[in-house]
Amino acid sequence: MPSQITHIFQAQRFLRLHPEYEAGEFLSGTVFPDIRVLGVIERGRTHPGPASLEDVLAERDPWRAGFTFHRYLDLTWDAWVRSYQVEPKYDVWKPFSNAVKLLQDEVLFEQSLEFRDLALELWPVREQELAFGVSPKAVKHWHGVIASYLVAGPTHAALRKLLLAQHNPSGWIDEVLGYLRYIEATPRWAERIREFSRELRL
Repeated sequence: MPSQITHIFQAQRFLRLHPEYEAGEFLSGTVFPDIRVLGVIERGRTHPGPASLEDVLAERDPWRAGFTFHRYLDLTWDAWVRSYQVEPKYDVWKPFSNAVKLLQDEVLFEQSLEFRDLALELWPVREQELAFGVSPKAVKHWHGVIASYLVAGPTHAALRKLLLAQHNPSGWIDEVLGYLRYIEATPRWAERIREFSRELRL
């Protein structure tokens, strides 16, 4: 499943095609589900079941549509990375699949100048987030993690900070960043990522 810059980038593309959705609410719904990495809510509650593009378009509430879009993109990305014989759910593949999603953030960040401005847009705590039973403090913390990442951009230092905020052990992060350096030097992975964006149904 993709990291935060990829989720936001693809949500922005979706919004350009579907301007009937209020952008701030949609983007808030898109980035909320991964709050589960803080350990404040079970993954099944923020990533419930299958989701398709049609499910996204069926949602008229912009926050719920963004929430559903997150799951749709996760499942589409998982299927895409499996097409290269990478199984994101297997522990042995997780460091490499995480490197791929971080490279995806790097590639997509270069294509937009809007990420730093979005840090403020995503800052307010919304009723829909609190309805999941997480505390305002946890929501603010998650917003801060995302804002810091958007402002810094996907440098290796910022990526390490993001992974640490998600309670990953330092040794595992070192392994992920080692794979990232490897695929950064392998142009075919950047091209595969651009191809994923071109073929994503929005």
